[in-house]
Amino acid sequence: MDMSQPPKASAAKTPLSVPFRTVLVSMLVLWGTYFVLITARSYILDMDLQTDMLVRRLLVTFAAVGLTLVLWLLVRLGDRQPLWVKIGAASLFAIPIAIGIGQINQLAFDDIQQELEQKYAEERGFRFDDEGNLLYDLPAGVAIKAPAPDGSGGYKVSESLIIAPAETREEDWRAVLEIALGRYFLLLAWASTYFALLAGVQARAAERREQQFRSAAKAAELRSLRYQV
Repeated sequence: MDMSQPPKASAAKTPLSVPFRTVLVSMLVLWGTYFVLITARSYILDMDLQTDMLVRRLLVTFAAVGLTLVLWLLVRLGDRQPLWVKIGAASLFAIPIAIGIGQINQLAFDDIQQELEQKYAEERGFRFDDEGNLLYDLPAGVAIKAPAPDGSGGYKVSESLIIAPAETREEDWRAVLEIALGRYFLLLAWASTYFALLAGVQARAAERREQQFRSAAKAAELRSLRYQV
Protein backbone atom coordinates (compact mmCIF):
# COMPACT_ATOMS: atom_id res chain seq x y z
CA MET A 1 0.00 0.00 0.00
CA ASP A 2 1.30 3.47 -0.90
CA MET A 3 1.38 5.34 2.41
CA SER A 4 2.18 8.59 0.64
CA GLN A 5 -1.43 8.82 -0.55
CA PRO A 6 -3.91 10.68 1.69
CA PRO A 7 -6.37 8.42 3.51
CA LYS A 8 -9.33 9.35 1.33
CA ALA A 9 -11.51 6.40 2.26
CA SER A 10 -10.98 6.93 5.96
CA ALA A 11 -11.79 10.63 5.68
CA ALA A 12 -14.90 9.92 3.66
CA LYS A 13 -16.18 7.59 6.36
CA THR A 14 -15.84 10.23 9.05
CA PRO A 15 -19.34 10.92 10.43
CA LEU A 16 -20.45 14.51 10.00
CA SER A 17 -23.78 14.31 11.82
CA VAL A 18 -24.77 14.26 15.46
CA PRO A 19 -25.45 10.70 16.73
CA PHE A 20 -29.14 9.93 17.13
CA ARG A 21 -28.68 9.08 20.80
CA THR A 22 -27.23 12.53 21.48
CA VAL A 23 -30.05 14.18 19.54
CA LEU A 24 -32.69 12.26 21.49
CA VAL A 25 -31.07 13.09 24.83
CA SER A 26 -31.02 16.79 23.95
CA MET A 27 -34.77 16.67 23.21
CA LEU A 28 -35.57 14.76 26.39
CA VAL A 29 -33.55 17.21 28.49
CA LEU A 30 -35.28 20.23 26.92
CA TRP A 31 -38.86 18.97 27.18
CA GLY A 32 -38.20 17.21 30.49
CA THR A 33 -37.02 20.48 32.01
CA TYR A 34 -40.07 22.26 30.64
CA PHE A 35 -42.33 19.53 32.07
CA VAL A 36 -40.76 19.85 35.53
CA LEU A 37 -41.03 23.66 35.55
CA ILE A 38 -44.68 23.69 34.43
CA THR A 39 -45.58 20.97 36.93
CA ALA A 40 -43.86 22.86 39.75
CA ARG A 41 -45.72 26.02 38.75
CA SER A 42 -49.01 24.11 38.80
CA TYR A 43 -48.40 22.87 42.35
CA ILE A 44 -47.22 26.27 43.56
CA LEU A 45 -50.43 27.86 42.26
CA ASP A 46 -52.39 25.01 43.90
CA MET A 47 -54.45 24.27 40.81
CA ASP A 48 -57.25 21.70 40.87
CA LEU A 49 -57.19 18.27 39.21
CA GLN A 50 -53.42 17.94 39.60
CA THR A 51 -53.31 14.22 38.75
CA ASP A 52 -55.38 14.57 35.58
CA MET A 53 -53.33 17.54 34.48
CA LEU A 54 -50.07 15.71 35.21
CA VAL A 55 -51.05 12.76 33.01
CA ARG A 56 -52.10 14.99 30.12
CA ARG A 57 -49.02 17.15 30.50
CA LEU A 58 -46.86 14.04 30.28
CA LEU A 59 -48.64 12.90 27.11
CA VAL A 60 -48.23 16.33 25.54
CA THR A 61 -44.53 16.27 26.45
CA PHE A 62 -44.02 12.93 24.70
CA ALA A 63 -45.91 14.26 21.68
CA ALA A 64 -43.65 17.32 21.69
CA VAL A 65 -40.57 15.08 21.69
CA GLY A 66 -42.00 13.16 18.74
CA LEU A 67 -42.68 16.32 16.76
CA THR A 68 -39.21 17.64 17.61
CA LEU A 69 -37.84 14.46 16.04
CA VAL A 70 -39.72 15.42 12.88
CA LEU A 71 -38.07 18.85 13.04
CA TRP A 72 -34.67 17.18 13.40
CA LEU A 73 -35.30 15.00 10.33
CA LEU A 74 -36.00 18.16 8.34
CA VAL A 75 -33.17 20.25 9.76
CA ARG A 76 -30.50 17.56 9.38
CA LEU A 77 -30.98 17.66 5.60
CA GLY A 78 -29.02 20.91 5.69
CA ASP A 79 -26.19 19.74 7.96
CA ARG A 80 -23.59 20.53 5.29
CA GLN A 81 -25.12 23.90 4.39
CA PRO A 82 -23.92 27.30 5.65
CA LEU A 83 -25.07 28.35 9.10
CA TRP A 84 -27.47 31.02 7.82
CA VAL A 85 -29.24 28.41 5.68
CA LYS A 86 -29.59 26.08 8.66
CA ILE A 87 -30.94 28.86 10.88
CA GLY A 88 -33.45 29.92 8.23
CA ALA A 89 -34.60 26.34 7.68
CA ALA A 90 -35.02 25.72 11.42
CA SER A 91 -36.96 28.97 11.86
CA LEU A 92 -39.29 28.03 9.00
CA PHE A 93 -39.82 24.36 9.82
CA ALA A 94 -40.42 25.12 13.50
CA ILE A 95 -43.60 27.08 12.71
CA PRO A 96 -45.89 24.16 11.74
CA ILE A 97 -44.27 21.96 14.40
CA ALA A 98 -45.06 24.54 17.09
CA ILE A 99 -48.65 24.90 15.86
CA GLY A 100 -49.01 21.12 15.98
CA ILE A 101 -47.80 21.02 19.58
CA GLY A 102 -50.17 23.85 20.47
CA GLN A 103 -53.11 22.02 18.89
CA ILE A 104 -52.28 18.80 20.75
CA ASN A 105 -52.00 20.74 24.01
CA GLN A 106 -55.38 22.38 23.40
CA LEU A 107 -57.08 19.06 22.67
CA ALA A 108 -55.47 17.30 25.63
CA PHE A 109 -56.60 19.89 28.17
CA ASP A 110 -59.97 20.79 26.65
CA ASP A 111 -62.07 18.56 28.91
CA ILE A 112 -60.17 19.66 32.01
CA GLN A 113 -60.69 23.29 31.04
CA GLN A 114 -64.42 22.72 30.72
CA GLU A 115 -64.53 20.92 34.07
CA LEU A 116 -62.67 23.75 35.81
CA GLU A 117 -64.96 26.35 34.23
CA GLN A 118 -68.02 24.39 35.33
CA LYS A 119 -66.68 24.18 38.88
CA TYR A 120 -65.90 27.90 38.86
CA ALA A 121 -69.45 28.68 37.72
CA GLU A 122 -71.09 26.47 40.35
CA GLU A 123 -69.03 27.93 43.19
CA ARG A 124 -70.12 31.45 42.26
CA GLY A 125 -73.74 30.76 41.41
CA PHE A 126 -73.28 30.99 37.64
CA ARG A 127 -74.28 28.51 34.96
CA PHE A 128 -73.62 27.75 31.30
CA ASP A 129 -76.39 27.71 28.72
CA ASP A 130 -76.58 25.38 25.73
CA GLU A 131 -74.50 27.76 23.62
CA GLY A 132 -71.67 27.94 26.16
CA ASN A 133 -72.41 31.42 27.52
CA LEU A 134 -71.67 31.96 31.21
CA LEU A 135 -74.87 33.27 32.81
CA TYR A 136 -75.97 34.70 36.13
CA ASP A 137 -79.63 34.11 36.95
CA LEU A 138 -81.27 37.17 38.47
CA PRO A 139 -83.42 36.82 41.60
CA ALA A 140 -87.04 35.83 41.05
CA GLY A 141 -89.18 38.71 39.82
CA VAL A 142 -86.17 40.71 38.58
CA ALA A 143 -85.74 41.24 34.85
CA ILE A 144 -83.62 43.55 32.72
CA LYS A 145 -83.53 44.66 29.12
CA ALA A 146 -80.83 42.88 27.12
CA PRO A 147 -79.85 43.09 23.43
CA ALA A 148 -81.86 40.79 21.19
CA PRO A 149 -80.04 37.57 20.27
CA ASP A 150 -80.64 38.13 16.55
CA GLY A 151 -78.48 41.28 16.59
CA SER A 152 -81.28 43.43 15.22
CA GLY A 153 -80.54 46.22 17.65
CA GLY A 154 -83.74 45.71 19.62
CA TYR A 155 -84.05 44.66 23.23
CA LYS A 156 -85.76 41.82 25.04
CA VAL A 157 -86.58 41.22 28.67
CA SER A 158 -84.10 38.79 30.22
CA GLU A 159 -83.90 37.10 33.59
CA SER A 160 -80.21 36.24 33.17
CA LEU A 161 -77.04 38.24 32.67
CA ILE A 162 -74.31 37.06 30.30
CA ILE A 163 -71.12 37.18 32.36
CA ALA A 164 -68.89 35.80 29.61
CA PRO A 165 -69.93 34.92 26.05
CA ALA A 166 -69.12 31.52 24.57
CA GLU A 167 -65.74 31.21 22.90
CA THR A 168 -65.74 31.46 19.14
CA ARG A 169 -63.67 29.48 16.65
CA GLU A 170 -61.38 32.47 16.22
CA GLU A 171 -60.75 32.62 19.97
CA ASP A 172 -59.91 28.91 20.01
CA TRP A 173 -57.31 29.41 17.31
CA ARG A 174 -55.97 32.46 19.11
CA ALA A 175 -55.42 30.30 22.19
CA VAL A 176 -53.64 27.67 20.08
CA LEU A 177 -51.38 30.30 18.53
CA GLU A 178 -50.52 31.73 21.94
CA ILE A 179 -49.44 28.28 23.09
CA ALA A 180 -47.60 27.68 19.81
CA LEU A 181 -45.63 30.91 20.19
CA GLY A 182 -44.04 29.72 23.42
CA ARG A 183 -43.33 26.28 21.96
CA TYR A 184 -41.82 27.90 18.87
CA PHE A 185 -39.07 29.55 20.88
CA LEU A 186 -38.44 26.28 22.73
CA LEU A 187 -37.95 24.58 19.37
CA LEU A 188 -35.54 27.32 18.30
CA ALA A 189 -33.64 26.82 21.56
CA TRP A 190 -33.33 23.12 20.77
CA ALA A 191 -32.24 23.91 17.20
CA SER A 192 -29.49 26.17 18.57
CA THR A 193 -28.33 23.32 20.80
CA TYR A 194 -28.34 20.96 17.83
CA PHE A 195 -26.27 23.35 15.71
CA ALA A 196 -23.74 23.65 18.54
CA LEU A 197 -23.51 19.85 18.80
CA LEU A 198 -23.15 19.59 15.02
CA ALA A 199 -20.37 22.18 15.00
CA GLY A 200 -18.53 20.15 17.64
CA VAL A 201 -18.87 16.94 15.61
CA GLN A 202 -17.64 18.65 12.45
CA ALA A 203 -14.72 20.25 14.30
CA ARG A 204 -13.62 16.88 15.69
CA ALA A 205 -13.97 15.32 12.24
CA ALA A 206 -11.78 18.08 10.77
CA GLU A 207 -9.16 17.44 13.47
CA ARG A 208 -9.14 13.73 12.67
CA ARG A 209 -8.73 14.41 8.97
CA GLU A 210 -5.89 16.80 9.68
CA GLN A 211 -4.19 14.19 11.85
CA GLN A 212 -4.61 11.57 9.13
CA PHE A 213 -3.03 13.85 6.53
CA ARG A 214 -0.17 14.64 8.89
CA SER A 215 0.41 10.92 9.44
CA ALA A 216 0.36 10.31 5.68
CA ALA A 217 2.79 13.16 5.08
CA LYS A 218 5.09 11.84 7.81
CA ALA A 219 4.99 8.35 6.28
CA ALA A 220 5.78 9.77 2.83
CA GLU A 221 8.70 11.73 4.25
CA LEU A 222 10.13 8.64 5.96
CA ARG A 223 9.73 6.65 2.76
CA SER A 224 11.55 9.25 0.68
CA LEU A 225 14.41 9.24 3.21
CA ARG A 226 14.61 5.46 2.95
CA TYR A 227 14.99 5.70 -0.83
CA GLN A 228 17.75 8.26 -0.41
CA VAL A 229 19.80 6.03 1.90
